[in-house]
Amino acid sequence: MATTNRHCDFYKAQNGQWYMNYAPKIGGDYNNSNTYGPFPSFKAAFEYMTENLTHPGAWSKDPSGKERVPVKAPNGHKVKKPPTKSKTAFEDAWGRVAFHKEPWGYEEREGLHDDIRDLVQRQLGRGGHVGRGTFDLDRASGTIGPWVLSFQEDSTPGREIHGEVHVYPEKVNPGLLHIAVGVPGHFIPVGDVMQPEGFPRLQSKLQQAIVKTFEEGERRLPPRTLTGGYHIATPPLRLVLDMQIRTLQAAPSVDGRPTVKVEGIFRVKIADAKIPQVLVLTFNLMDLGQDMWAVENVEVKNGTGWATIHMVEALLAPLLGQIGATAKSEGLIP
Repeated sequence: MATTNRHCDFYKAQNGQWYMNYAPKIGGDYNNSNTYGPFPSFKAAFEYMTENLTHPGAWSKDPSGKERVPVKAPNGHKVKKPPTKSKTAFEDAWGRVAFHKEPWGYEEREGLHDDIRDLVQRQLGRGGHVGRGTFDLDRASGTIGPWVLSFQEDSTPGREIHGEVHVYPEKVNPGLLHIAVGVPGHFIPVGDVMQPEGFPRLQSKLQQAIVKTFEEGERRLPPRTLTGGYHIATPPLRLVLDMQIRTLQAAPSVDGRPTVKVEGIFRVKIADAKIPQVLVLTFNLMDLGQDMWAVENVEVKNGTGWATIHMVEALLAPLLGQIGATAKSEGLIP
């Protein structure tokens, strides 16, 4: 087994179990280390290291039992629990895949997946959850497809957006990993990684791709359709208004007042006209309290001039209450 220069230590904790700190990268120190355990004995911990990880070259051992039971690793990741069963067909197949070799050994691959999972979770915040990540295994051929990480943005009940991150090897050069993110049928290439140290340069691109995935997922959701109308007495005139809201998102508050950003298709039909005026627009809706609403930053994407914008501001009035109520029902406005 090849040896490398990286931190590795074994210790017995206060619960009588053994744990191992192991740096995933060459040259890594204690602060960069993952923690594995618990193991029933030092022998079990050492065997796990020799069978699953690259030999560190040197290691230390503390059998005193004075160390606390670890809650997280020195690098901040969760403690990695060792498998309790013998190798599965999946693990055997993975061992035959070309890019299991350096630079993408088991530990390096798991480190990359952890970094991607953490970034996606930070991007989602509290409004979503991230899966564990899975592989497609062809048991007949013993080959594995891309690693797929599923995530869901569910801050709006009933309007959840599902996305995936794919990590897969280049067929000609298995040491080159491709990363893409998106929704089924619409994936955005993020970039390629040749070395475990290369992922940080792709983090901002991955964050941008996740935002675009949310936008694409929102566009695929059924539109919210609101209708309204009112009459102008002098001269007699009847307007029928219809708006399909494509996106409804929380926006920075204005003067401390809750605000949402609205994007949609606004149709205005005068009297019995067969063809309505159709406008594609965005605007901010601000909650003034006591069922009063204000519109600002109106942008008509297929209109011209301030006259059109002022007209839209006036015509939106009958729909503001419905839009505001929808925003409140979806938790976008408290």
